[in-house]
Amino acid sequence: MQTKSSPVVARVVGVLNFFLEHPDHPFSLTQISKSLRLSRATTHLILLSFVEAGYLYRRTDKSYILGSMIPALTASAGQKVSTFPVGRDEMRALADDLDLVASALFIEEGEIVVRERIAAISHLGRPARMTVIRYSLYPANGAFLLPLSDREIRTKLAMALPPLSQQDLEMIWKQVAFGRKYGFVLTLEGPDRSFDPSVLSASMFVEDLAAGEFVSPWFLAAPVLSADRTVQFVITIHGLEGPTSSERIFAIGQRLKDGCDAIGRFYGR
Repeated sequence: MQTKSSPVVARVVGVLNFFLEHPDHPFSLTQISKSLRLSRATTHLILLSFVEAGYLYRRTDKSYILGSMIPALTASAGQKVSTFPVGRDEMRALADDLDLVASALFIEEGEIVVRERIAAISHLGRPARMTVIRYSLYPANGAFLLPLSDREIRTKLAMALPPLSQQDLEMIWKQVAFGRKYGFVLTLEGPDRSFDPSVLSASMFVEDLAAGEFVSPWFLAAPVLSADRTVQFVITIHGLEGPTSSERIFAIGQRLKDGCDAIGRFYGR
């Protein structure tokens, strides 16, 4: 004899299926409650439980979107559910909070690829200071190396093709030193303000900043880490104009780091 399913379980499954059917779309508590004909109290309880488990992510506007655990659980079955909407949401918050531009960098075939770029309203219509969307991994962005030990970094750098020059290595280790201390990497404007990641010089990187010091930043970068401290991608913040105080840079860097950590929790950190 077939037994009836539990009404409680049916409600939980209904909410989960609702998000699986709309993997890239955020929904408010009211929308979900009305769509599934559930009480607000029941819906709210289910949503909070899913957020705690990592199945859903609660955005800054109090809407909900599919979380990181679902893609992880379905990966072995060949399912493909996008995990980036949460990253996009945090990037939008970063861009708006800082009144700057946020970009998401991924590694593909040994190169850095810019997959997403989100600008604050004040930057819309301005000429882009960096239009390159694909470039060499080293020495452009040491943020990808921050979770690694010195030995692991040396191994990766020794395998780089074409081989890295002594100046390349100097630039990378400066980024690592700064990043390990503050949680983000700082790259300064080049002498010719070309904003080309393939044309870098040692003067564009520092190992530290003194209180009250002013420099001209090109971009700040921080990694998004999963639970096993693997870099999922790197977020950069750029769009600063002219000399900027070290206090302002550290404030931006902390906000960037906080945003990356928030996305990292989405990946199960």
